[in-house]
Amino acid sequence: MNQRGRKRPPEGRKKRMIEAKMLYKNFGASVAVNDISFTIPDGQITGVLGRPGCGKSTVANILAGYTASSGGSVSINGYDIERHPRRAKAAIGYLPANNPIYYDMTVREYLVFLSRLRRLPRRQIPERIAWVSDIMGISEYLPHLILNLDRGVIRRIGIAGALINDPPILLLDQPTAGLSPGDTREIREILKSLRQDRTMVIFSGSLSEILDLCQHVLVLNSGKLIANDSIANLRALAGDKNRLKLSLQAAPGQLRQIFSSMEGIEDVNAQPGLEEGTLDVILESDVDTD
Repeated sequence: MNQRGRKRPPEGRKKRMIEAKMLYKNFGASVAVNDISFTIPDGQITGVLGRPGCGKSTVANILAGYTASSGGSVSINGYDIERHPRRAKAAIGYLPANNPIYYDMTVREYLVFLSRLRRLPRRQIPERIAWVSDIMGISEYLPHLILNLDRGVIRRIGIAGALINDPPILLLDQPTAGLSPGDTREIREILKSLRQDRTMVIFSGSLSEILDLCQHVLVLNSGKLIANDSIANLRALAGDKNRLKLSLQAAPGQLRQIFSSMEGIEDVNAQPGLEEGTLDVILESDVDTD
């Protein structure tokens, strides 16, 4: 049973694993991914963390088989994604960055379209749409045009599309980017409920998202893999506090009054900023506080 009480489609499972070896990708003279290797074992929830332009989306597209690498290899469950694309891609559900979607379709039409692309048997399509709609909380929107829905619902539709073939491996590129805090919390809770059933890779620029959802993290910088470690070790290296540095225009008295009312903040340190009338402020909270 899934978290909302609907029985999962009765399909067998294979051992799943992602392995990248000496992965390289260039676009002309620009190198987007520079000789990176990693393995993601069966059942692990891995975060790929980095700033915009670090190569996250390029790696995501290569793993999903959307983009061919310029060098190196990717295997999914032992199948090379370029030599055996159909077998490798059959195990993958993918939400690309920016959530590309057909806005002139209804939600049901869009999910039927993706089901047919995935070559699901026709008799299974209604049950599979009901299943993913239930998980993602979009059942009430099935007859609605996607164009008329808000951003948070559209993102959930995108994730539903990635789940439509019940993949053992789920790749999500920026699953909560640009969403409101409420929509972000809701989608994170849904993703947590999916973690027990599959291998997941979440590509994000948000450290708090990676810490909240993942067991392991790969850190990219300028196309290079600069860290590959468990979340537990990452937390240990970060110490026992979260620290956030801000530059604000405010008086010291105002700062303490404002931040003392915010839950989770343990300490506020301020000193004059570089610009006149500004303060450089460091907020401290418990390591588990976002």
